[in-house]
Amino acid sequence: KTMQSSVSFTLPPVQSFKSTEDRTISRVISQASIKSSRDQNEEEYALGVEENTERGNWDSNIEFKLTCLSFCTGLGNIWRFPYLCFKNGGPVFLIPLGIMLICIGIPLVFLELTLGQFSSSSPLTVWRCMPLLKGIGTSNIFSNVIVIVYYSMLTGWSILYVFSSFTSVLPWTNCYNTWNTKGCSELLENTPCNESRQMKYENGTCFMDSMQIGLWDEDKYLNTTGQAKSSAAEEYFFSYTLGISDGIESIGSPKYNLVLVILLVWLIIYVCLIKGVKTMGKVVYFTATFPYVILTIMLVFGATQDGARNGVELYLSKPNWTRLTEAAVWQDAAGTVFFSTSVGGGEVIGLSSFNRFHNNIFRDGALIIVGTSLTALYAGFVVFVNLGVLARQMGVDVQDVVKEGPAMTFVTFPFALSKLPIPQLWSVMFFLLLTTLGCNALFAVTESINASVFDVFPKLRPSRPIVTVVIIAFFFVLSLPLTTPGAMYIFVILDNYTVVWPFLIMGLMECICIGWFYGANRFLEDLQLMIPLWKPVRIWLKVCWKLICPGMILCVLIFSLVAYSPLTYNDYTYPKWAEALGWVLAALSIGTIPALAIAEILKEEGQILQRIRKLARPTVDWGPALVRHRKLVFYVTGFVVNPKEKSRHIPYKIDDENKRRLSVLSRNSKVSLHKVVNLAPRVFEEPNTELQPNIPTQSQELNQLKRVTFY
Repeated sequence: KTMQSSVSFTLPPVQSFKSTEDRTISRVISQASIKSSRDQNEEEYALGVEENTERGNWDSNIEFKLTCLSFCTGLGNIWRFPYLCFKNGGPVFLIPLGIMLICIGIPLVFLELTLGQFSSSSPLTVWRCMPLLKGIGTSNIFSNVIVIVYYSMLTGWSILYVFSSFTSVLPWTNCYNTWNTKGCSELLENTPCNESRQMKYENGTCFMDSMQIGLWDEDKYLNTTGQAKSSAAEEYFFSYTLGISDGIESIGSPKYNLVLVILLVWLIIYVCLIKGVKTMGKVVYFTATFPYVILTIMLVFGATQDGARNGVELYLSKPNWTRLTEAAVWQDAAGTVFFSTSVGGGEVIGLSSFNRFHNNIFRDGALIIVGTSLTALYAGFVVFVNLGVLARQMGVDVQDVVKEGPAMTFVTFPFALSKLPIPQLWSVMFFLLLTTLGCNALFAVTESINASVFDVFPKLRPSRPIVTVVIIAFFFVLSLPLTTPGAMYIFVILDNYTVVWPFLIMGLMECICIGWFYGANRFLEDLQLMIPLWKPVRIWLKVCWKLICPGMILCVLIFSLVAYSPLTYNDYTYPKWAEALGWVLAALSIGTIPALAIAEILKEEGQILQRIRKLARPTVDWGPALVRHRKLVFYVTGFVVNPKEKSRHIPYKIDDENKRRLSVLSRNSKVSLHKVVNLAPRVFEEPNTELQPNIPTQSQELNQLKRVTFY
């Protein structure tokens, strides 16, 4: 028997009770009702009964955790975090990173997880809690679309490398291919050029029998030709894979091989999302665990090779404490936290919206954060162990082979793997690792957008396969510019202007919305309905949401603006119009927040302040999705239990007669008032059920308790 019994039981707002005894009765009744609801949730979960039949739920809590973990553990852990750790003082970087994680990452993760689970709403509809800032949801969607384009191309490059690994000779290991240039390093190896058949030329090259075999003076070659040496792996990535142009001014036409792999990426995403979280939840059992298997194999093998120790020492054993005084280090730490925990974009809200109402979100959030952080450290070990091995084989220092961005993934690692026994096997495993990480990110972001569409247009849910095809076709078209020779220049713009900046601002707006307008106290009450929370944790979350998070994010944003420098890529400096394009994309990502706020104010009637006050309050349909859970909201006066019928909570009043009955019952039965009141909901909901309370004078007191009425 639950809150869906034939006799409805409405909980009272706290404000309607004046005496201590009244408040005690109200609190105990609400706690009993919440406990009953949680018990029912456990029973339904054990029986496999779906709670929200309209939107659906995760079939298993482990599927939710694996999806979140696989999404947060993205490609950034392979090429972004290790480089930033190396760049910002080695192990010293873990100090600002840990502080940012505790003060920004963890509170924002819990905020988004709670928002999604409490309301069962997608990023686009969850901001009914404050219509004035509903633009946050639109910004989430726009930013996610850009992230989708960003990740789809990275995943496409990885798939192309997987296919290229099924060859007898890996194409990035030699300089005798059609795409190689005269500057390919294998043709320009240093040689003394002293043998009888060898001839030195003034430009520093060495020939033997009319065939160039290397360089006898590298400086002369560079000064004469102006052409620096490039590795076979560099030429394969930039010349063959990308066919890179001279600049963003020369974007060019899409390359057919890249178009095909992008198409394959989106076909995979469609198959895995055809039934939403039902199919995605099954796929992540593989895609979330497979990367750890590959990382472990690479770590074990790399640790047995010469040079592995040098890589680990560079990664974590050579701290540079002076870097802690540099603001750029703290900025990188904040950006890493947003990138690794994936907060600010709404994906976490979308994934948690499919949870059951009483799912232990605090436990799940802690596991996700700890898992993501440990994975980043673990991936860093794997990366630097293998970089150390590569440096030893090349006879150079480890820092000479460390690179930033995609070059680390698609140039340095392919070259390193080519030096291992059976390089084809290692290459296939590594690029399958990257493919699964990219697909994990695309799963979460795409499903978050799908959920938003279906929440806004619920009548489309029966046509989910068709709607998903249309959405994915749209994303495929948006990805085509990244299949052109100018793709890398577009990629750098997206990476610098749309991946960090908008997410920082959206995270700031989330804190302001929940911490100040909606109210941190009420939000914590919402959280308490779902799971019990330790008081010190509630205090810490409240302080973070209201003060620490917005303050630190604001400082990072200000410093980023002050330290801004013109955009470059290697030796290429972007034209002003390209930088302006980046700022326009960033502005479009966050511009919907003030734009929709102004539009909502203009639609309302009355004076400006009255309009703003009205829009700063939650809408009538805000709250839990199911009526049985909405009945638990006893702390909001006039809360609407069933928005479709517009039935509100009516504060009940306990008259003197009923107060006397409860007090006499407690005194005569020698049972505390808490226990007596705890029976009231059960008797009220189950008047025909024989109860066996631990009360000595059962029949008399039970009859008295049954006569207690609530108005």
